[in-house]
Amino acid sequence: MIIPKDIKDILPKFPEFDDISLKNQRSIDWFFINFQPQISEYTFTNLYAWRFARPIKISILENSLCIMAKREDGSAFFMSPVCDDDVVSIVETLFFYADKNNIEKALYRVPESIADQLKIKGFSVELDLDNSDYVYLVSDLAELSGRYFDGKRNRIKKCIIENNPEYKTMTPDIIEQCLDLQTKWCDIRQCKLTPGLASEDEAIKEVFSLMDKLPVFGGVILIDGNIEAFTLAEKLNRDTAVIHFEKANPEIDGLYQVINQWFCQNELSEYKYVNREQDLGIEGLRRAKQSYHPNHMINKYKVIKTNDID
Repeated sequence: MIIPKDIKDILPKFPEFDDISLKNQRSIDWFFINFQPQISEYTFTNLYAWRFARPIKISILENSLCIMAKREDGSAFFMSPVCDDDVVSIVETLFFYADKNNIEKALYRVPESIADQLKIKGFSVELDLDNSDYVYLVSDLAELSGRYFDGKRNRIKKCIIENNPEYKTMTPDIIEQCLDLQTKWCDIRQCKLTPGLASEDEAIKEVFSLMDKLPVFGGVILIDGNIEAFTLAEKLNRDTAVIHFEKANPEIDGLYQVINQWFCQNELSEYKYVNREQDLGIEGLRRAKQSYHPNHMINKYKVIKTNDID
């Protein structure tokens, strides 16, 4: 696929890299729209909102979007390229660059289709289960029918009886109330003491501050006029939405189940699937995601170059 000149000219040509920014949002969006990614990381919103914890640099190599990320310790790595070029050639070039610039010669967040191509060519491929995405049928989460979801339905019913919650589509006038809930949630969970939660808090606040510039949408749950839960999502590909953030007052039992179901019912009817991202290897989060019985996983891989590849 040929990149239009007005898109290509915004981005630096490899081996130059630029920081991700609102100035290059249109070009990055063009790649994701045209190549229809499956992994949850590949929206501009996700890459940009988390840039404080995971700085992102981008470049164009041939007709491919190359993404370099940095860890908190300053070390850098490449994420899977977005392309329809010869991916083996692209990755070889990235690894050559990495070898000369003190960057880890490894590719992270690699979808299965690309990992398979690289494996055939002799690259070492390792499943990254902690970062693989859980994907559900929207209809399953909206209806919660069948015996597998008895517990979910019971908790939702109990929450509704006890709290009389109300659903509302997210609008600009209630963002401040959502931020108040986020602050309350972080106070309860002591976000400042947990680096991952502190980074998530920063990312959530960044998305809320840019609601007029990012293609996100959301929903909230009100109880007695107060926002007690919210969800933020966006379109990932033609048939899939991705949930970026979901927060509920942890002191109200069943509220997470309510916002999950009602958001699917009210906002996701045009999608077949909803990607609820990864569990990060956190056992409690893994159990929670598995309890909703995903339709399938989007497996991601780490790819390294073995010494015997020319």
